[in-house]
Amino acid sequence: MNTGLEKLVEKALHRMGRFQRTEYPHPVVLALYGEPVNVMDLQERAKKQAEIDLADPDSPPREKEIESILYSALALAEVIETSMEDKEDFFIPDARFRKQVFSVKRSPGWALVLGDADQTELIAGLKEKRFTVFSSFRHLGATFIGNRDTSSIYFFQNQVRYAMIYGRIKAGQPHEMAHFLEDEGPAILIVHGNQSRVESLLTLGYMLMGTPAIVPSSFPYSYGNRRITNSIDEILEECMHFPNLRIIEHAGSKIQLPDYCDPANLREEVVAERFWGGTNLSFLAVRKGEPEDGIEVIGRPDGHLGIIIELNYVGMNEVAEDFLEEIAATFPNYIKGVTSSVLPIPDRGRGAGSGSSLRLGLAKDVTISGEMIARAIHDGFRKQYPSLNKLKVTVIFDEALLRDEKKEIDSYKAARDKTISSMNEET
Repeated sequence: MNTGLEKLVEKALHRMGRFQRTEYPHPVVLALYGEPVNVMDLQERAKKQAEIDLADPDSPPREKEIESILYSALALAEVIETSMEDKEDFFIPDARFRKQVFSVKRSPGWALVLGDADQTELIAGLKEKRFTVFSSFRHLGATFIGNRDTSSIYFFQNQVRYAMIYGRIKAGQPHEMAHFLEDEGPAILIVHGNQSRVESLLTLGYMLMGTPAIVPSSFPYSYGNRRITNSIDEILEECMHFPNLRIIEHAGSKIQLPDYCDPANLREEVVAERFWGGTNLSFLAVRKGEPEDGIEVIGRPDGHLGIIIELNYVGMNEVAEDFLEEIAATFPNYIKGVTSSVLPIPDRGRGAGSGSSLRLGLAKDVTISGEMIARAIHDGFRKQYPSLNKLKVTVIFDEALLRDEKKEIDSYKAARDKTISSMNEET
């Protein structure tokens, strides 16, 4: 039996209250189901689901069953909190939420600390690393979310609102939301100490919905996006390695995107009024090399745009270059008001490689520079692939140089395409 889900069913009243000072009076329920739920129907469904033990190794549940159970658990937790008299003490209203989103740009992200251990040392360590900390443990350095079994839902409300507002994920699309939060949601979850059955079930639910977690070896479930550690030192070492965070650590160095870059801008709808690139002299190319790390901009913006990315890593080949060009094309989208598209050159229409041309669309009143584009690509690669020690991004606007480079790039890509085609034929 799933005793955690049973307890949630027992605690939930037959009605759902509302949170105030927000456009989302039930953000988690809305995110999961797209509309308010009938609480009695939710309870009846959860009663049947409670017969399934998520931790049974001999009869593991199917993926769809796991999802349905955890959606019910998360929804019931929010229903329970809507009925609490002190709910407004812990609910984060929209105005405060927006301030937290703004401040996260200057920190690794949000960290939720759960568990029955004394969290003083852990929270102090997270604050030293500049996390914005939320916890069920009272500490001056953390936002206290309450210490009920269901209190952690207040943190997850931040997550789903971030996805719906800044990620433009539609309500009722939990799969899409989970992918977004795993890749771009600025949050992690840390369990230090023991949890009740309800707390561990909700923790698993947050993991299912894309929040990466650090949990102890005693955590009762064997799946989910998590890393297992048992000491505070290990937690503080691991916590900066999740790629969704705004600042990560690798080999003793901190890696972060420029202040003007935000992955959430990938989903922004941009009405472009002017363009860079997309011309017969424009190109985007990734090449294997041994460059000095950095960026270079040659010339001034005047329609044409060439971008050369030189890097090297173990196992790099023609297929990897082609793939990395597709990745590189997305990084300028991190800049607000900028959209990028890959325009295939006739007769060579196979992705970001193959002689294709990158075109950047700029919204009205957007001011950018070649340096900003180069830095967005350079730091985007470093954050996504932290083991890349050196790479150079060169942005070229100079027409004479573009004419010379274009011939070489086209020849290089034609040979690469031929190699990739022969590899595909062999397989």
